[in-house]
Amino acid sequence: MMISRRTLLVSASAAAIVPALPKIALPAPITAVEAVKPATTIWVGGHNGEFDWQPINAETRQEAMRELIASWEGIPDGEVTEEDLARHDLCLERADSMDGLQVDEIKPYDWVNAGLGACCDRCGGECFAPDGARAINGQAICEECLTIPDLLDSDQYDQELAKERLTEWLMNHDCDEASVRKQMSRDFDPDLIPVDLWQKCLADARAEL
Repeated sequence: MMISRRTLLVSASAAAIVPALPKIALPAPITAVEAVKPATTIWVGGHNGEFDWQPINAETRQEAMRELIASWEGIPDGEVTEEDLARHDLCLERADSMDGLQVDEIKPYDWVNAGLGACCDRCGGECFAPDGARAINGQAICEECLTIPDLLDSDQYDQELAKERLTEWLMNHDCDEASVRKQMSRDFDPDLIPVDLWQKCLADARAEL
């Protein structure tokens, strides 16, 4: 293809103009960390061994310490230190599992799910995750209030525990199903236990007797 002298001059002029055009500032790319950063960063703190702990939304431990101490003695002057926490017998911990939640929407379930303590949603008693409390279906449930259907609705470990409990229950009643169902109905509906699981545990119980 033949290129005319006029076409060649126009192309050369356009090329000369390009470096002189202003550069358009592009926004900095959003990193993966920024994209998934939760809306809140939650800390929890209160007196050691007491049920007066509260959630705090703060970016840093220093900010969280300041807010925690302020809730007991008013806003402190200057920076606060770990010694200030110790002076009031206060503890402060991160609660990563609560990140993203607003402080006023944190429920007992969330405290147990974080491995901490709460009041049981069924009996109102104090319960702690390390002592067997569970966070199941939006409820904090102490070990004493846990039922077999609760355990079946939890993780694999709890499901195995549910099978053991059902088998033991049947054994203690000499495999009298009617008696077991009657006693169970005081706390939960026995029909919530799957039939196939009931039959398996009944067979296991009979084998042990």
